[in-house]
Amino acid sequence: WAFIMTTLIATMITELLIEIKSGMLHVSPSTKKYQIRAVFSLLFQGLVPALVYVIPILCELAIYAYAVIVGYEVCTDNETASTISALLFSLIFTHTFAHSVTILACAPPYRKLIASFAYRIFTMELIPLIGGTLFAVLSVIGLLINFIVLYAILKGRLLFKGQSSSVYIFSFSSIAMDNLMIFIHVIYQIPAIYAQSWLFEGGWQAPPVVALSYVFMYCWYYTTLSHILISVTRLIAIVRWSSLTNGRAIALVVLTHSLSLGGAAFSQFFSPCCKLSFNYIVYSYVYETIHGTPNYSNDIIDLPFNTFSSVCSLACYTSIIVYMHWMGRAVSGEAAFKRRQQEYVYFVFISYAMQFAAMAAFYSISWLSFRILPPLVGNSPQVWLYGITMLFVLLNSWSNAFVYLVNNAEVS
Repeated sequence: WAFIMTTLIATMITELLIEIKSGMLHVSPSTKKYQIRAVFSLLFQGLVPALVYVIPILCELAIYAYAVIVGYEVCTDNETASTISALLFSLIFTHTFAHSVTILACAPPYRKLIASFAYRIFTMELIPLIGGTLFAVLSVIGLLINFIVLYAILKGRLLFKGQSSSVYIFSFSSIAMDNLMIFIHVIYQIPAIYAQSWLFEGGWQAPPVVALSYVFMYCWYYTTLSHILISVTRLIAIVRWSSLTNGRAIALVVLTHSLSLGGAAFSQFFSPCCKLSFNYIVYSYVYETIHGTPNYSNDIIDLPFNTFSSVCSLACYTSIIVYMHWMGRAVSGEAAFKRRQQEYVYFVFISYAMQFAAMAAFYSISWLSFRILPPLVGNSPQVWLYGITMLFVLLNSWSNAFVYLVNNAEVS
C-alpha cells in the first residue's frame, strides 16, 4: 500500500514539474516563479515525512535479509541488531512530528502564528522574569558594596580625619542616598516588574506609588546636585591647595538635601505637569503627561539640572587635568616644592578627582539614556528596552562605592 501511494505521489509531482518546465509557456515570470515555489514546497512536505517511513523500512529489510542469511536464532542473539531494529521501528512514530515541522517550514501563515505566540509568551512571561532577576541581582550587589564602604568609612573614622574629611563627608551622604534609591527599587519597582502589576489599587496615582516616586526624585536630585558640589569643591581644593572645613562641608550637604527635597516637591506635587513615576510596563520611569500641558517639571528642573550637572563636572575635571599638567611643567627645582606636589597634589588628583569624574560619567550615561531611548524605541513592542535606563540608574547607584573600593587605599 505504501509503495502504491508513493508511486502515485511521485508520478503526480513529476507531471507537475514537466508542466512547469514546458507546459506553462504563456504565463508571466512571476506566476511561473510562484508555481515553481508551490511545487517544491509540496515536494518538500511529502518527501521529508516519507523518508521517516522509507529509511526505517529499508533498514528493517536489510536486517531481515541479514537474519535470513545468518539464521534467525543467531540474529535474535545479536543485541546490536535487536537494538537497531527497535530504534528504527520507534523512528517511524516520528512521522507526525516530521509532517508538522515541514508544514510550519513551508507555510508562512503558520510561521507567523507560531512566532506571534512565542513572542507573546516571551514578553509576558520570560522578559519580566529575566528583567526582574537582573535588576534584583544588581540591587543586592549594590546594597552590599554600599554598606561595605559606609562601614569602612565609619570604622576607619574617616569622616572627621584630616584635610580629606570633606571628601568623605560628601561621599558618605551620597552613598547613603544611593542605598535609599536602590532600596525603593527593591521594595516596589522590582516586585512590580515580576508581578506585571502596580501592586496597589489606583495605578501610578496610588499613594504608595506617589510617595515612592517622590523619594526616588529626591534621591535623583541629590545625586544631580552632589556632582556639581563635589566637582566644584575638588577644583577649588586643588587650585587653592586646601580643602573645605568639616563644618562647611556639612553645611553644604544639608543645603543640598534641602534643595533636593524642595525640587522633588515642586516637580512631583506643585508643578502643573508632569510628575515622574515608576512604571512596570516599560521597566523604567515615565512622565505622567497631561495632553496639551507643557512638561514644566522636565523643562524647568530636570533637563536643565541634568545638563548643567554633567557639563559642570566635565568642565571642572577637565580644568583639573589642565591645571595639573601646567603644574607639572611649572615645577621649580626646589626639593620641598617637588615633595609637596608629589605628596599632596598628585595624591588628591589621582585618589579623589578622577574617582569623582568616573562617578559623574556613570551619572551622565544614566540620564542620557532616559532622553535617548524614547525616540529610538518609540511605540515599538519592545518596551522592555526602556529598562536600559533603570539598569544604568542601578549601576550609577553603586558606582560611587565601587570606585572607592577599587581606587581608594584608605577605604580598601
